[in-house]
Order: sequence, then structure tokens, then C-alpha cells
Amino acid sequence: IGFTSAGIGFLGYALATQSWMMYAATIFFAMVGIGSSALRSVLSKQVSETEQGELQGAITSVMGLTAIFTPLMMTGLFSAFTGDDAPIHLPGAPYFLATIAMVLSIFMVVSFIGRIRVKPQPARGEQD
Repeated sequence: IGFTSAGIGFLGYALATQSWMMYAATIFFAMVGIGSSALRSVLSKQVSETEQGELQGAITSVMGLTAIFTPLMMTGLFSAFTGDDAPIHLPGAPYFLATIAMVLSIFMVVSFIGRIRVKPQPARGEQD
């Protein structure tokens, strides 16, 4: 739900021609946290307790790298599609790319989720 909502939000940003459309797209985009939190939860159940730090560190490292490289890439893409020599005037190009990335992410997550086995956790207070 979270990643799908983010994809819809990015697509809304890409297609927006009026300022109110950005606000409407933000409603969808705001739910991205649901997806990332759920994914972290599922991933954490795939490793042992002693590997939790490595997993969370790897996830945070990937997030850090994307925070460094994405603005550089998206700024260049924006410039390429809004400059005087742009093949077409498309200021939403970075958001179209983000939409494509979200769709690919959804397929990857669905593929991954289909292959894992989530171990049921005992309820609080229950003994094994």
C-alpha cells in the first residue's frame, strides 16, 4: 500500500499543472512510510537477532547513498528537460523517473515477499 501510494504521488507530481494538484498528490505520497516500515519489519524477521544491526545498517547505508546521488541525478534530469535545448519541455521528468523506480520497487518487493517465510512470533507473555 505504501509503495503504491508513493508511486501514485510521484505520478501526480509529474502530471501536475496547477499548484492544488501538488497538494492532492502529497496526500498519496504521505503514505510512503507505511511501506518502508513494513518492509523493514519483514526483513528483520529474516535474520537472526545477532544480525539485526548489520541489516539495519545496510538499509540505512542504501538510504544514505540514495540521499546523496538522487538529487544530483534528478537535478540533471530536470535541467535536461527544461533547458532551451530540451527535446521536449517536461518539468515533471524527475517525478516520472521516480514513478518508474517505485513501480520497479513494487515488483521487487512482491517477488521477495512471495519467496520468504515469515516465522510467527509468540504473543507477549506466552512461552515457547
